[in-house]
Amino acid sequence: MTTRYKLPSGGTVTLRDPESLKARDTKAFMAKMGAAVKNVDEEDGEAVAAAGVESTDHLIAMLVTDWQIPYETEDGRPWLMPKLDLSLIDELTGPDYGLLMELVKPAQEALMPRNTDPSDYEDPDSPTEPASA
Repeated sequence: MTTRYKLPSGGTVTLRDPESLKARDTKAFMAKMGAAVKNVDEEDGEAVAAAGVESTDHLIAMLVTDWQIPYETEDGRPWLMPKLDLSLIDELTGPDYGLLMELVKPAQEALMPRNTDPSDYEDPDSPTEPASA
């Protein structure tokens, strides 16, 4: 199943439903994320942020099944699917990219669910129920 969204620029993007993701997608995403953070020094906040953005771009590429972008790329390249040319994501306008980052959050949570922590059982967003429940 897919869902089509209107971009701020007037274009459209169609994304796979996060529920359609398979174990192979999780493995591929984790591999890309691992490669992005492989040589990142945790003290270097800028490098950590860049690794996070790179992993989000890979997730966008994984989920986009179609897009119609109403403007040209800076260098005139055609708008191929991002899974074929990840660098095309860099050609999106800020508002279009911002919306895509928001749209892939549910998939990010599906691929990387929070670890359960018994100490957060009072948190309504926690996946852990109280032991007395």
